[in-house]
Amino acid sequence: MGQPQVLSLRLFDSRPTHFQTFGDQSALFFDGDTGVASASVAVFNDAGIEAGEMDYIPRTYAQHGAAQVVGNVAFVTRQEDIDSFLPERVDRLERLGGQFRHIETYDVQCPGLHGSASNGGYTAFGCGDGLLLIDRQSNGFPATKVANPASFTGDMRIGRLAAHADVPEMVGIASGHPYLIHPTHGDIEALAGWPEDLSIAAMAFDGHGEHFVALDDAGELHIFNTGQEWTLTHSRAVLGAQDDEDLPAPSLAVSGHDGLAFVTDPVNRLVVVVDLESGEVLESVAVDYVPSGLVWLEGAE
Repeated sequence: MGQPQVLSLRLFDSRPTHFQTFGDQSALFFDGDTGVASASVAVFNDAGIEAGEMDYIPRTYAQHGAAQVVGNVAFVTRQEDIDSFLPERVDRLERLGGQFRHIETYDVQCPGLHGSASNGGYTAFGCGDGLLLIDRQSNGFPATKVANPASFTGDMRIGRLAAHADVPEMVGIASGHPYLIHPTHGDIEALAGWPEDLSIAAMAFDGHGEHFVALDDAGELHIFNTGQEWTLTHSRAVLGAQDDEDLPAPSLAVSGHDGLAFVTDPVNRLVVVVDLESGEVLESVAVDYVPSGLVWLEGAE
């Protein structure tokens, strides 16, 4: 372990947006610019960052896309309409001979695709009319469509997803509210215990997937125990009013191993530390700047 330092690696592709990590690999999706630069995906791990080496997956058109890379398989959005920015299809690629090569384009349509996540057995993409769900435990990685539940009204759709490798369920966000997704039997249901009148501002799983933590837009932190049928164990007000629109929104991060959550308080220039087992606020760390984001460094052990 040593002091953090800035490495020489720079990525200059156009409009980096969605960043996803699974296992020891990360995928950064560059949206590109319509008529100027096509989309692309950079795939790398820690060793690649230090060595300045990574794999690139080119895309034909600019798009607000997403990529999930699990082992030597990549699931990457595909845009076939130059005039549209939200993709509607997903490609499967495999790393062969040191490069990702196209294997198939799924027939399952995913209009208005936005949001993606992977757990130990499945990869999901959010669609305007439901979920595109890929079964990575079956031969050929088949894809199916899970329709939006009947409770969804108007233009409600799942546009954000969260998952953990050791948790069989996923969480999808629709109209600011969390929904529990059961990939094995294709069910989508409201997450019990969530306040109906509040929206999720930030969310995360802890390092070992034992807790799902969500901050609502009123400054209350909600802690769910994933191993106890997603029981809501604690709800704790951790922030005061965040009513200054010129400041960044609060953000959330969890430690990789010791059961702590960290929440930024931009208005009061604090980082609030919460114990996930007890739900207690352990301390509020004052900083001499407006905190705008958090990331956990160090490993999971």
